[in-house]
Amino acid sequence: MLNLTHDKDSVIRQLPAGKVATTAAVGEKLAWIAAHTKPDQFFLQAGWPGVYLPLGLRNPTLLEDLETPGETRLGYVDTSIRQLESRRVRYVLWSPRLELPRYPLGAFREYLGSHYQRVWTFPDKDEIWERNTETSGLSR
Repeated sequence: MLNLTHDKDSVIRQLPAGKVATTAAVGEKLAWIAAHTKPDQFFLQAGWPGVYLPLGLRNPTLLEDLETPGETRLGYVDTSIRQLESRRVRYVLWSPRLELPRYPLGAFREYLGSHYQRVWTFPDKDEIWERNTETSGLSR
């Protein structure tokens, strides 16, 4: 367990859901997302869901995340794409690890590339994708 009170890289951030102590890298990511979103807004974190609670954001899909390899066989990825489309979700936090063969998310990655553009890359290589203006009608 990381003891953040003694970790030189720890930061304290005031976020919509309250004050958090975290690593500098996670703090940077949370600060960027908080600066570009509002509580109760739809936002998709494709990997492990860690931003919804501290930022007061809403997951637009029925899945916790897209990281569960078996979910693609059940058609949940296609359902998630339809949910993002119907809710006109402005931002997606994409993790390049989801491009590994064990996560067959080619259809989702294709959708992301055709409806969103990468606008920010964090030091850990996670990326923020913003919905293209020509496919807008954004949910805020």
